[in-house]
Amino acid sequence: MKKSQSAFLIISFFLFACSCASNQKPLKFVRLDQFSNGNAKVDSLSLPGDYTEYFIISNWKDNKECSQQLNEFVLKRINQDVFKYINFSMSFYLESNITNVQHLKTDPRDLDRYSNDHDRKFTYSWSKGQFLSIFEFKDGMISGGEHITISEAPPLKSKD
Repeated sequence: MKKSQSAFLIISFFLFACSCASNQKPLKFVRLDQFSNGNAKVDSLSLPGDYTEYFIISNWKDNKECSQQLNEFVLKRINQDVFKYINFSMSFYLESNITNVQHLKTDPRDLDRYSNDHDRKFTYSWSKGQFLSIFEFKDGMISGGEHITISEAPPLKSKD
């Protein structure tokens, strides 16, 4: 009897400790409707047949739980739309005093002017219905990527 009681206490303590260790609030996702369509060209690289959905994430922390919640959200969100467009993507921004629904309704250009460089966190991409990539951003650059400098190509040689 004592062994089962002590085992029960140990398991109960372990479960309690695990539940207390995670004080992560659930993530909140808000779709930025004014940017999320195939006709709005937020950047100069958008081509016909492209569709991007833009979201603001609240309560984000850089941990496994948040990454899992984000991936679950993406999996629930994707549907036949990924097959309707040549390129389909979902971009996620961290909520801030500039990157929020109220501010971006007033100053939509701040998505390019500020949010892309400071608050963009992830972009998930598909092409012709096939998953391509997940990019994580930090300070406007792909995290873990190296800075690439593109220089002019050498002049073409003629076949004289």
